[in-house]
Amino acid sequence: MHAGDLHSLLREILAAACDLVGTSKGNIRLRDAKTGRLRIVVHQGLGPGFLEHFADGSWHMKHGAAARGNQRSLIEDVTREPGVADRGNLEMLLAEGIRAVQSTALVSRDGALLGVLSNHFPVAHRPSEREQRYLDLLARMAADFIERSQAEHSLREADRRKDEFLAMLAHELRNPLAPMRNAVQILREARGDAGGARTATEMLDRQVDQMVRLVDDLLDVSRITRGRIDLRKRRVELAAVARQAVEDNRVLVASMGHTLDVVAPPQPIPLQADAVRLSQVIGNLLSNACKFTPRGGHIELRVERDGDRAVVRVRDDGIGIADEDLPRLFDLFVQVDTSLERSIGGLGIGLTLVKRLVELHGGSVEVQSEGPGRGSEFTLRIPLGPEAPASQSEAGAPEAVSARWRRVLIVDDNADSTESLALLLARRGHDVRAANDGLRAIELAREFHPDLVLLDIGMPGLNGYETCQRMRKEPWGSGITMVAVTGWGQEQDRRMARSVGFDAHVVKPLDLGVLMSLVATPPGGESATSEA
Repeated sequence: MHAGDLHSLLREILAAACDLVGTSKGNIRLRDAKTGRLRIVVHQGLGPGFLEHFADGSWHMKHGAAARGNQRSLIEDVTREPGVADRGNLEMLLAEGIRAVQSTALVSRDGALLGVLSNHFPVAHRPSEREQRYLDLLARMAADFIERSQAEHSLREADRRKDEFLAMLAHELRNPLAPMRNAVQILREARGDAGGARTATEMLDRQVDQMVRLVDDLLDVSRITRGRIDLRKRRVELAAVARQAVEDNRVLVASMGHTLDVVAPPQPIPLQADAVRLSQVIGNLLSNACKFTPRGGHIELRVERDGDRAVVRVRDDGIGIADEDLPRLFDLFVQVDTSLERSIGGLGIGLTLVKRLVELHGGSVEVQSEGPGRGSEFTLRIPLGPEAPASQSEAGAPEAVSARWRRVLIVDDNADSTESLALLLARRGHDVRAANDGLRAIELAREFHPDLVLLDIGMPGLNGYETCQRMRKEPWGSGITMVAVTGWGQEQDRRMARSVGFDAHVVKPLDLGVLMSLVATPPGGESATSEA
């Protein structure tokens, strides 16, 4: 056999099988991975009436049963075989001049059914044992070609999806950069224009949030795929979580001109869940509805209880989903709409995160759509779990600790990052020092005696871990609040930070609320954001 496309190779194998058993008629059917049915892909000596009649691959129960069991099916005389006459099959076979059929299963190396090689005979006939052994060799060859072709197709598909994803990633990361650069120029030229400065800073804030969300989604997918994410479950109230998701997406909904209706029962629906992750799930569904609903559309978020499960439904009247796209909608990096007319972008990650996070909660997610242009509905179902006493955060959040004056040391080899953070804290009345390497940070801390150290990890020379360890060994080092501020956010990074003496670990860029909480933490105290 020479290398070539799969159908050409299968035609040669079918011709060899027909020559071997002395007939001119036959076909090879391949199993459709989606439907499980056998579909004719190559044939020889068969008329269009036969091909149309038997196109669905289920013409005879014995034939189908043999294929499913990866066995050979031998029908020596179709006129004497029970069941052949069903649905007019016998008449069609006789009209085509077929009295006997052999079918040999094409089986993968791991035992999965790939298809069937069939020969049709004009008279009652049974292939000899020797012919059957040769048919098995041809079937093995065909199966190997099919597997190789499928593997090559999978590699090409994976490579195509990778290229599409990288292009989309570059596009989505560049999108926020343009308004950010414009906002910087506006701030330069503001010169007392308070309104212009406020517009520019709000624009910067929105675009930075968008970039942070993109990066966080990428990290979340990586963590979940490798089983590195832990849920922090507690008793939460579902409607409150949903309201938080709505609040997080309010600007997006308003910018698209959508109407968002929230329907929740008067009775609370308590469940054991990670409130942050569950809010992320609902928020991703709302964001997805916004993306694929034309401007001025309608979105409904419904929260309800169904027996022992909490149910969340997000319905939109947007572009809808075609039937063929429904099975792959939650696959990683899949984007059903890749047109240039999309209202807003994304990486094809959000729905994958929804599915994985809901499954980590022991729940499920499904999607329904009546087709293109008819909207879609996503439904989450999560077990309520055992009842538990209300947590402090549910009963009412404690009053925030007021941030009094602190001495803060900022250590980062990125000068812009250090300078901007120092300016931010100094404007709030704190005494701030900054260093761009670990050795200089230790010298400053020895003189300055900070209450709080915000310490980068990845620095040349003395990295953040080593700097923290050395500071802790100093007589003045035990009472300092040490916070690792880094772009490394995996669980092993958090464990490493705790092991060398950090009180908290936060990922860049620092959220203002998290920063103020860190500053408010008493020196040497445990920060509420130790796992931010």
